[in-house]
Amino acid sequence: MAAFPSLLDLGMYAYQGMLSAVGVFHSKARAITKGQRSAIGIMKNWRQQNATADVLWIHVASLGEFEQGRPVIESIRSQFPHAKIALTFYSPSGYEVRKNYSGADIITYLPLDTTSNMQVWCDVLRPRLMLLVKYEVWPNMLRALGNRKIPVIMFSGLFYPEQRFFGRNAFFWKSILKNVSYFHVQDERSAQLLMGQGWANVEVSGDTRFDRVFEIARSAQVPEKYKRWKGNARVVVLGSSYSVEERAVSELIESYTDVKWVIAPHHIDDVRIAEIEQVFWQKTIRATELNSDHPNEAPVMVLNTMGELGGLYKLGDIAVVGGGWGRGIHNVLEPAAHGCAVAWGPNAEKFQEAQLLRSLGAGVQVDTTEALIDQLTQWLAHEEVRVAVGQKAAEVVSQESGATRKVLKTIAEFWK
Repeated sequence: MAAFPSLLDLGMYAYQGMLSAVGVFHSKARAITKGQRSAIGIMKNWRQQNATADVLWIHVASLGEFEQGRPVIESIRSQFPHAKIALTFYSPSGYEVRKNYSGADIITYLPLDTTSNMQVWCDVLRPRLMLLVKYEVWPNMLRALGNRKIPVIMFSGLFYPEQRFFGRNAFFWKSILKNVSYFHVQDERSAQLLMGQGWANVEVSGDTRFDRVFEIARSAQVPEKYKRWKGNARVVVLGSSYSVEERAVSELIESYTDVKWVIAPHHIDDVRIAEIEQVFWQKTIRATELNSDHPNEAPVMVLNTMGELGGLYKLGDIAVVGGGWGRGIHNVLEPAAHGCAVAWGPNAEKFQEAQLLRSLGAGVQVDTTEALIDQLTQWLAHEEVRVAVGQKAAEVVSQESGATRKVLKTIAEFWK
């Protein structure tokens, strides 16, 4: 006789029903429900073809957490060459971008987190070890793993008092988090919060994203057409930008004829590209229109391609990272690793890496677009100040690298 669903399960079914309804009009919601429903079947087929394999399962929420996990995944490939890596996503914004990533053997969505789904999932996948990135915790998933004595390692963990894990719901979440075998956390605050709940299996290891951006910066190659476009000019890069940052810097174009500007919008589509071209009227060229043999003199280059921003920071002297006037800033570590002087908007208080750069004088947070314009003006007018901030940023990234090595040591201990 089947057990009656728990309140948690009922909540999950209600959540999926809501997503299904919203999915009629919203492609992301539709992708989540479709991916959740097909995940177990996909995994069954794959596991039948890899019946005797030792599987290491890593789960991430979305693209940002994937980038945190990537240096660990790629180190596992070299240190545990016989392990099969199963990678799961919650969000389509991660899955759709990385579904063909060659570093994993199987990539799917995570099934809906119900008791029955996770029991079936764990029995099908049979992982030898499970890795969680940051704080992507699903209760039934961890219970199923705990019931099967499957070790779970969380890395790049980040905890703060306002999270659901603490406060009046702490007792419930403590019963869930007891299934985590080891916590590698980013900072001392996270460690103290966990130890305050009675956990001893905690280590302050840092953020694996520093390893990722350090490696990107070290190996980045810039296509010749971009070097020729740059020439001898100084370069300001707007990374993952929105209209608020773009309109702010547009005021500076006429004042600095010896500066070139890279606009890399967060969303690349025809509407956004046309909007940017309207803001910087008759001063732009698209990246796909550049030619190595005949460089265009346009002061503004619009990056309308995917995957090249990390390399273009290598050309940059200054970077403005977008999102600070929206839901939150994007990746400040990539430009920092390249030695850019980095500025970003006010919505960044929960971004540990940004606050670290800020506290060490390796980056600047501004509250208004007027303050952003003033900061850029200062850096463009005082080269020695700009260089000092950029050098400090690169130094911080180098010093903070090394979390991956610590995580791999723990993985080796549990893999025995």
